Amino acid sequence: MVAYKLYYFDLRGGGETIRLIFHYANIPFEDCRIALEDWPKIKPTTPTGKMPYLEVDGKALPESGAILRYLGKKFGLTSSDEWENAQMEFIFEYFKDFLIEIRSYFQVSFHQMEGDKDEIYKNIYLPAAEKAYKKVGEILSSSSSGFLANTGITWGDFLLAESTLTLKEMDSEFASRWPFMIEHQKRVHSIPQLQKYLKSRKSSPV
Repeated sequence: MVAYKLYYFDLRGGGETIRLIFHYANIPFEDCRIALEDWPKIKPTTPTGKMPYLEVDGKALPESGAILRYLGKKFGLTSSDEWENAQMEFIFEYFKDFLIEIRSYFQVSFHQMEGDKDEIYKNIYLPAAEKAYKKVGEILSSSSSGFLANTGITWGDFLLAESTLTLKEMDSEFASRWPFMIEHQKRVHSIPQLQKYLKSRKSSPV
């Protein structure tokens, strides 16, 4: 049996989609959660100085996108239609850029930097979110499955659902502005294979 070890902080963040893949596929893995205070001493020992990274039989695979593509293909969380799968991966890349664009909103919200939260919300977060969710909404509305691909659930849906869970807690108007994202998040999180983990997982704001 292949031995998997996932290294990430003790929160959802960039590691949670990977965890969901393992739980969906019912594949055992070692969930190595690094305390924030331990990160400075551990960082130099990691492949790229970043997390998450995955060990597969002792071999390291860094970068979340590479990990998601590797595991998604391995455990049946990609579309069998090549074009649909490319569209799903496009949304992943597009959405990743969106999260980078609104980083200052996260940083101010969690007191990692000083700034006017209301001003950042109005001038940075909201325009970026309206643009991103317009594109995501177009993909979801054209899908016959309710997920990013007509063929059904993909790892991209896990990522999207986790991001919705985070942002709806940070933005009190999220649900009223983008109700289709809430519907998508609930659809993903109602998948039977995920129920045991979702009910027991530690609460995390991000």
